[in-house]
Amino acid sequence: MKSFEQQGKSNICAIVCVRNERRYLDGLITHLRDQGVDIAFIDNDSTDGSREIIDSHLGTNVLSVHNLSYHGTFSLSGQLQAKAEIEQGLTHDWVMHIDADEILHPSTDGLRLTDVARHADVAGFNAVNFEEFVFLPPVGQDLTYKNAHLDIKLYYYFAPQFHRLVRLYR
Repeated sequence: MKSFEQQGKSNICAIVCVRNERRYLDGLITHLRDQGVDIAFIDNDSTDGSREIIDSHLGTNVLSVHNLSYHGTFSLSGQLQAKAEIEQGLTHDWVMHIDADEILHPSTDGLRLTDVARHADVAGFNAVNFEEFVFLPPVGQDLTYKNAHLDIKLYYYFAPQFHRLVRLYR
């Protein structure tokens, strides 16, 4: 396994499939960049300007954007196939599976997601489970502005089953 320093780039690549996720993209890209994570996007024929936002970030921590045709309905199998194809071409040791409206954080303040992967490596793990907190926006509040999620104060812990959110894996 190559060390983080030898690679000269992130050791984690998030693969994110989007369809009309414009309002989340700048925040997601910035958050993952700050966490030391590269991103490969799959655009599912967005019509809201999502693709243009992704394209404007190419060359940063955004490595690529791939097309996935939209046929009128959500297709998990189509998305998983596209993600598997992208994963085959990655040189990263860790892959992250997330949606544009999800924000993954380490459970310890001061750590980044790259630290989580490093600690998992040292411990001999090949996957990391995350816990989910569902944030409830106030009724009628406009939350379309950048980083609006930071203004939501009401939330609950959601855990319908154990090890449900294995989002980072080797």
